[in-house]
Amino acid sequence: MASVGSRRKRAKLNWSGQSSGAGEELVRPEALQLTRKYLRETGNETARGLASSSDAELLQRLGAFGDDGLLTNAARLLFAGNGHSVIEYRFRGGHKELRPDGELSALEQLTLVLEAVRDNNPEVQMPDRVEERTVPALSELAAREAVVNGVVHRDWVATHATEVEQEHRFGALRVRSPGGFVRGFGEYNIFSRSPFPRNPELMKLLEPLGLVENRGAGVGRMVTELIGNGQPAPTFREVEDSSVEVLLGGRPPDPAWRFWITELGWPRELEDHRLLLLLRRVADHRWIDVRTAARITHTPELLAGPLLKRLRTIEVSGGPLLVPVTGVPPESPEVWTLSQPVREGMTELYDRLKLAMPGRDRQTVARSYVQSRGRLSTTELGSILGISAAGAIPLIQKLERTGVVQPAWAHRKGRGFHYVLKDPVSGGG
Repeated sequence: MASVGSRRKRAKLNWSGQSSGAGEELVRPEALQLTRKYLRETGNETARGLASSSDAELLQRLGAFGDDGLLTNAARLLFAGNGHSVIEYRFRGGHKELRPDGELSALEQLTLVLEAVRDNNPEVQMPDRVEERTVPALSELAAREAVVNGVVHRDWVATHATEVEQEHRFGALRVRSPGGFVRGFGEYNIFSRSPFPRNPELMKLLEPLGLVENRGAGVGRMVTELIGNGQPAPTFREVEDSSVEVLLGGRPPDPAWRFWITELGWPRELEDHRLLLLLRRVADHRWIDVRTAARITHTPELLAGPLLKRLRTIEVSGGPLLVPVTGVPPESPEVWTLSQPVREGMTELYDRLKLAMPGRDRQTVARSYVQSRGRLSTTELGSILGISAAGAIPLIQKLERTGVVQPAWAHRKGRGFHYVLKDPVSGGG
């Protein structure tokens, strides 16, 4: 017999498809006008035909009615509203606030906030050698995904509004939506979990409008847009009051990174946002192993291995994208780094655009490696950085002076000599 708690949880999850007890007469004409606008903007012939249908047929074909012939909870919310402001907007630095009238439908309120986010997204100046003079600080597609997800996947049993906050500097966007993570989702597995929508009927209504993808690709699209622009991946966390907070941006776009991926030919493998995450990790730290790949992609090592293997299959100008790091003990997991031609191509591009290249701080690279792997040799570091083993010695000596590493044995000589992490408890990377 199901517990009271499990029955209550199922009721919450099935809320969007339940009958609202309300009829078509509550639907706001303005909401249907917006619906038709979104349908026409999709460019889809079927959607345009749907936009030309009568109100009753439009609602019927969208799936707004339940088995009892009345609006579902999702349809009433989207097209009629619930009497509350369901989403609020604040622009920090510009001192602007938007709290839509509770008499508006959720679709109208959502549209007002999406327009505010788009209009207040600052433009970032590009280097002289870049064709575009300015670009939006934050991808419009990624921003829209975050805002829409904050409405679609929230807990509608809660009455307080989804909060959207935008920063003037670099357009950083924070979306906080009521309701914690659902069905096993969390901040450390969200990049790889199979989608499970909290409000499936709400998603079905929004999909033809081009506002969501019913296959649940929203997180992947956010990651692809942000990483593709050289910005950090979105972060997801559960905060007070059982709300989920999503943070996007905070760093300007990196045109050199976009050009570099374009020069790679945007390999088909990079359509998987998890491989794009791995590529950026290699660029930032100049090395990657299966344990790090698992952490970055939110997958177990058993699944991260095949992902890393797919990244290794990418070829650039007939050569490999990644090569093994030399000097790694045979009993240790393999480590991979950018091949020399790829590394040199990236360096040339960043130098030409006069932009700071990821992974150029050698001391940071050395520190990240030893903190994660627990050991570091001149051969390993030289292989990662593309320098000689002798050239790696001063870098490791600096780590020793600052108390990060110590010699594996006192006399510092002999085959296989290396350094180890002085305080393994502080390891990470």
